[in-house]
Amino acid sequence: VDPANGNYTLQENSPCIDSGTLDNIPYYCGDAPDIGAFEFISEECVDECDGYIMDQCGICDGDGLSCLDCCDVMNGDNSTCGGNGNVNGGGLNVTDIVAIVELILEIESFDECQNNDADVNLDGSLNIMDVLVLVEWILNDSAPFVFDIDGNVYNIIEIGNQSWMKENLKVTHYRNGDAIPTNHTAIEWVELTSGAYSFYNNDPLNIIIFGNIYNYYAVDDEQGLCPEG
Repeated sequence: VDPANGNYTLQENSPCIDSGTLDNIPYYCGDAPDIGAFEFISEECVDECDGYIMDQCGICDGDGLSCLDCCDVMNGDNSTCGGNGNVNGGGLNVTDIVAIVELILEIESFDECQNNDADVNLDGSLNIMDVLVLVEWILNDSAPFVFDIDGNVYNIIEIGNQSWMKENLKVTHYRNGDAIPTNHTAIEWVELTSGAYSFYNNDPLNIIIFGNIYNYYAVDDEQGLCPEG
């Protein structure tokens, strides 16, 4: 405080630090944008993100997805998923066999995630053994995972005579292809009488961890929600 002219300044340990700019753009430096009072940018925050929040990947105003690998792991190496053979999306079928054969014969090329999925026997290389395993899965319906209509892959575990998914559901369409409504306000959500989904804390990044949140009407819809099998 400058009593002579009534000016006030913030100290470096003030709880108002990171409150935002005069243009209401929060500077993310420290734990989180803090309470609103006066604009204050400490020396270590200057030009860090030009007034925008840095995402989990270190990208200013990013969506938090750029550093995720094919398995949705931040800065991962694709080692925690893959080998499901679903290179064309939408579940296993003969088109996946054809695509992998064409890749082995160098007729076609895959992106990084398709290559990861094509290595069905997880030996680090693509060859006829991957094709043979994939053919067996398709003919005998014996793949150790299931796919939803969006192409998401879920590992399964056998408990007794039942198959259970190891991961939470994140499908956005019913099994017949109809989209499941979303983006409702909290008030709208509690008043719904039809199927809908949301995600934890209204943060799309939480879908990776928790999957989607579905209301009763979506779960009970005759169009089908969970993967068949």
